[in-house]
Amino acid sequence: MAARLFPGIFLCLLVGAAAELAGAAETMLFGRAWLEPLVLAILLGMIAGNAVTLSPMTAPGIRFSAKTVLDIAVALLGATLSSAALQSLGVTAVLLIALMVFVALAGAFLLCRLLGLSRRLAMLIAAGNAICGNSAIAAVAPIIGADEEEIAAAISLTALLGVVTVLLLPLAVYAFGLALPRYALLTGLTVYAVPQVIAAAAPFGAATVTLATFVKLARVLMLGPLTLVLSLLASRFGEPSSATPAQRARPLLFLPWFILAFLLLAAGRWLGLFGDDLARLLGTLSNYLAVVAMAALGFGVRLRSLVEVGPRVALGTGLANLMMVVLAIGMLQLL
Repeated sequence: MAARLFPGIFLCLLVGAAAELAGAAETMLFGRAWLEPLVLAILLGMIAGNAVTLSPMTAPGIRFSAKTVLDIAVALLGATLSSAALQSLGVTAVLLIALMVFVALAGAFLLCRLLGLSRRLAMLIAAGNAICGNSAIAAVAPIIGADEEEIAAAISLTALLGVVTVLLLPLAVYAFGLALPRYALLTGLTVYAVPQVIAAAAPFGAATVTLATFVKLARVLMLGPLTLVLSLLASRFGEPSSATPAQRARPLLFLPWFILAFLLLAAGRWLGLFGDDLARLLGTLSNYLAVVAMAALGFGVRLRSLVEVGPRVALGTGLANLMMVVLAIGMLQLL
């Protein structure tokens, strides 16, 4: 098993090391890293993945790095979530996260329907945009009876739009004068996937990364109620649901292990079971693992996806993402 994973993991480690060196070079030349290693790893992986044809031998290790290594990195972030960070978020913001997901889901669905997309495709795009990208699409697809073409169309631009968001969203701090806790909230509310949240928050420090990740995981938890509702409404999407009862119940009865680990480590930090020194050590390890995972995710971005998907799908996905950002900025003004 290890021998099968080694080529891809080694490749991701090389790209991650290059990103770390590039970040250190930026700091030496400019006094700070304008593009953090997390972002550089995505860009370097994307460039390499589109410039050369990778050996099939690297595929298992790249998948492992993009999934398992990333899950470990996210879990370890729980150790760095302090009670002060949660107090800076506030109860009102926690309640607004659920409202934000509902409004974004309904708005993206209606927007895609106005563009002429099918109900199934519109719901896949809306779920991916409002909750957690490809994971939400994969969970929703069997419930509403989506076919392979609809699934492929829904996920094809997620990685590329995520990279664009990671690069542009930090500008909001300067454009709107956002305090870092508010930027963390904005990032957690708008960015597609957990790794992209980490990369977008990275330029503003570990505390911002941790708080943004917490907000994002709160969005992920909304997948359970969504799948329950869609199971009841499956017939309205044109075909009976292809999911078994077990598949429908799974998101409600099962939390991904890394979310449970994140919450357990956070609880341990709040209860004083380990101190700041260990929390910093685990945070540093989380950062290094995340850089490796970002490289793997970069390899999965295909620029030709812009050509392969239909213009209405691309427009619907882009507008849904923009709507999410506008709603979140508006919400921040109410806090």
